[in-house]
Amino acid sequence: MQQVNMSFTFTVFGALTITSGAPGAATISQVYTPFQFTASGGNTPYTWSATGLPAGMSLSSTGLLTGTPTVSGSFSVNVTVTDTP
Repeated sequence: MQQVNMSFTFTVFGALTITSGAPGAATISQVYTPFQFTASGGNTPYTWSATGLPAGMSLSSTGLLTGTPTVSGSFSVNVTVTDTP
């Protein structure tokens, strides 16, 4: 009869969560004070994306919201954070 043992490291990451609140309002034609989204859990580094931002605004892949809005209105924005496999 033979027996073999194996040792290994097993990592369990916590649930990925966006931890920052919502950014503040912007004013048309005025430079927006940059807002940094934050997250926790999962496996860093994170990659960020957004849909529905007003024209002139953008979200970097590192989660920094910047720009100068060129239109006014109310926008339904969806922010997504993805962790690294």
